[in-house]
Amino acid sequence: LAGTAVTDAGMVHLVGMPVLGLALDGTKITDAGLESIGKLSGLIELTMEETGITGAGFKHLAGLKDIRILKFAETGVTDEASAVIKDMKKLQILGATNVKGLTDKSIEVLKDLPNVHTMELRGTSVTDATVAMLSALKRMHCYDLAQSQVTEKGLESLKNYANVHSLAIDGKQATASGLQFVKN
Repeated sequence: LAGTAVTDAGMVHLVGMPVLGLALDGTKITDAGLESIGKLSGLIELTMEETGITGAGFKHLAGLKDIRILKFAETGVTDEASAVIKDMKKLQILGATNVKGLTDKSIEVLKDLPNVHTMELRGTSVTDATVAMLSALKRMHCYDLAQSQVTEKGLESLKNYANVHSLAIDGKQATASGLQFVKN
């Protein structure tokens, strides 16, 4: 459904269907549409990039207990969403790109999700504190921290962490001193 003229009212027609994945990128979906999406209890993948959703609308997604991949980019999502996401115990990949309303406060709540191994936090407001929190979790192995508030000092948290399989950083983070901590 990505890039189509899908609206909140159109989501009602999916309720009751066995939908496993839903890509709503570039649609007109807002928090009102999340109410119908939240009734798709078998959903395991949901992407909502460049939509009108906010953190407040996440309350409608509380019933998505089987979700494994959740991505939202360039949206109005805030830390408020973490109150719902924290109960998505099967979640493995969380992607939030260019979501300035996502901060260290969210990661503090979400760090205890038992299956999350990938956090795409590009362009968010997370800081060095997030890297310190996540680097303490042995299950974490993929990070996207580019264009965030993470500095070369934050990368020092990864110095003794051998489990990083993928790390995306940008030029301001990829200094000689920043890279020394991730060279192994």
